[in-house]
Amino acid sequence: MGELGRALKLLREAGCSQITFAGKVSRVELGRLKLDTKGAMALPRVMAAAVKGDDALLRAILGVFEREGLEIVGSADVARDLLAPIGPLGNLKPTAEDESDIVYGMRVVHAMGALDIGQAAVVCRGLVLAVEAAEGTDAMLTRVASLSEALRGTPSHRSGVMVKMVKPHQERRVDLPVVAERTIELAAAAA
Repeated sequence: MGELGRALKLLREAGCSQITFAGKVSRVELGRLKLDTKGAMALPRVMAAAVKGDDALLRAILGVFEREGLEIVGSADVARDLLAPIGPLGNLKPTAEDESDIVYGMRVVHAMGALDIGQAAVVCRGLVLAVEAAEGTDAMLTRVASLSEALRGTPSHRSGVMVKMVKPHQERRVDLPVVAERTIELAAAAA
């Protein structure tokens, strides 16, 4: 992460003019990074961006590569089949109550996203049960599963929705909301 000069050198040697970022990137302790000269030069800008939130941090890192002449190509542009299609994905269709919760959840997540807080919320019968923050979606769903069935529904009478969506000003080339198999399992356990 801190050896930006080395990374740029390897990219140039490989003849790259475009790059795609893929996979989960965990926040690292900036003071523990092994820095090369280019990494040390970028560190003040990256540190200043880090305190402004994840999106600002990602934009600062992308800026390093763009200033070196590399074009950032979004993972969704490279692998469009990884994007979910619009509409229900399984056999279940949202009820009118679910639709109402979805709309409300979208408003909640949009407001959170404007503050760079998180990308997901769980809403059940008009009540916000949980919002995602730094702990991530899976931990949020684990919290929901620990709530009373009176709030979240029962396995025989499932209730509520999880809404996960992109933040209003999110850097979409490298940071799209992800729902993995484990997330689906946790959502089912929380209902």
